[in-house]
Parts: sequence; structure tokens; C-alpha cells
Amino acid sequence: MVATTRGANSPRKLKFSDKIITKGLTTDALVKRMKTLHSELASMDQDNVDTNTFQGVRKELISTTILLHKDKGVRALAACCIADLLRLYAPDAPYTAPELKDIFQFFFRQLSTGLRGPDAPYYNEYFYLLESLASIKSIVLVCDIPAADELLCTIFRNIFDLVPMGLPKNVEMFMAEILVALIDECASIPSEVLEILLAQFLPARTRTDSPAYRLSIGVCTRTSDKLQRHVAQYFGDLLLQHTPDDQTPMAPDDVEELRTAHGLVQRLAQAVDSLLLNVVPQLEEELRVTDQTIRSIATQTLGAIFGDSNETTELLQSE
Repeated sequence: MVATTRGANSPRKLKFSDKIITKGLTTDALVKRMKTLHSELASMDQDNVDTNTFQGVRKELISTTILLHKDKGVRALAACCIADLLRLYAPDAPYTAPELKDIFQFFFRQLSTGLRGPDAPYYNEYFYLLESLASIKSIVLVCDIPAADELLCTIFRNIFDLVPMGLPKNVEMFMAEILVALIDECASIPSEVLEILLAQFLPARTRTDSPAYRLSIGVCTRTSDKLQRHVAQYFGDLLLQHTPDDQTPMAPDDVEELRTAHGLVQRLAQAVDSLLLNVVPQLEEELRVTDQTIRSIATQTLGAIFGDSNETTELLQSE
């Protein structure tokens, strides 16, 4: 009985012993091996596994032979296997920062081309990858990669390019989890990421049945505490850029840009007013400038906000 108990508690070793990269191996044979490996990795428990037995496959999976393989199935299964390894090694990362950067770029290349609907080839594998990144939170490893801003922007662009395709609701949910985790965990938010989120509130995109609009509302609502400062800086820079000095009248282009910015503020007030905690004082300051056009635009915006939301009224009165 003691021996049985010890055996049950001993870390599980990887049984898969085939080589993934072998000269002369056909694509069909490689796909079969990858499926076998993925099946075993997916069945393993993170708390009871001997990661030392992963050394061989860990290196082979990120070789250019696999990551750049011409067969879509090989790439999809490789992505799933790597996602499994990230889960099983957590909270540690089994790869270096440069390797992780390549891995996440690879992940989102696969998702952007393969996660286009349940009828797409290898859709189940792409769904598995997305769910793993969202539920295991391995996506936050992106935040540990030096100079990760470009990668962050790529991830946000890819997801907002995908979401309008009428994907299942659980896919939207996993996408939201990924974006929220990145905003919460990353030390800084690139300006392009903020612009991608705010762009969904522009008039042409604010249809209530728009998946991208829903996604942006959900993400901004859940991360409003983190985004407030960035939103205030974004609008502060925008207002300053298009506000002339006291002696210079506003150019028509600046007036139009200012109206667009204020219109965006109004739509944010209707959808996610908690983002505007630090923006409202900036609008109040515009009431004190000498330019009549700016004062008029600010008055209209504050009036619209004040009239549309009791919560926003409280923001105004808190100053």
C-alpha cells in the first residue's frame, strides 16, 4: 500500500519519446506525432509533473523548422503544445525573453489567420490556444519581455481585427480576458493600444451590436482604474495640441479636431464614464479660456455629460 501511494504521488513523466524533427519525416507523420504529444501534454496536471522530461520537446517545438512549417496543422498543433508547456511550467517560464517574444508573435500570427470561425481548418486547436492564454493567464508573460510595446500593439490590433467576424461569444470572452490581463499586468500602456480601444467609440463604430464596440466597453470598464490616467493624458495632449495661444484664433482644422475629441468624450461618458474621472477637470478648465469657440464646445460637452449621467454629474461636483 505504501509503494502504491508513493507511485501515485510521484511527478508524472512525459512518455512521448519520438523526435519531432527528423530527416525524411512526412508531414502526415509529423502531424500524427504532434497530435500524440499535444494529447499527452494536455492531460498532465501542473501540480504533479516532472518538467525535466520536457527538455527535448521544449527545444524542438520552437525551432524554425516547426514555427515556419508550411503545413497549417503542424503550426496549429505546435502552438497548442507550446501553450501546454507554458501552463505546466507556470509560474516559471520555460523560455528566454527573446524566445517568448518569438512565441507570442507566432501565437497571434496563427490566431489572426486561423480563428476566423468554427468552420475554419484546425479551428478547435486555435480555440484551445486562445482559451489557454486567457484562462491560464500565460499571456501576462508578454509583460516581462523587454521593449514589449510593439508586441502589445500587435496583439490588440490582431484581436480587434478578428472580433468583428461574428465569432462565438465564448471567443469574445476569452479575447476580453487576454486584453484585460495585459492592461492589468503591464507596467505601461502604449499610446497605440489606447488609441485602438478609444477608436471603437467613434461614431462609425458605436453600434450596440458591434462585437468590437462590446469588447472595448467590457475591457475599458474592467480596467478603468488603470486607464484613467492614460485617458486623461491622451485627451490633455489632444486638447493642448489643438488649442491656440490667447492671441491666435483657432484654425478650422483645429476646431474640427477639437469637436471630434469632445464628441469622443461624450460617447465615453455614455458607455464607460469611469474613464473620465481625470478628464472632466480638463474640460472645466476650457470654460476659463479666452477663446469663445473653445468655451462653447466645452460647455456643450459638459452639458451633454451632465444631462446624460447622474454618475458623471457626481464627477463634476466632486471637483
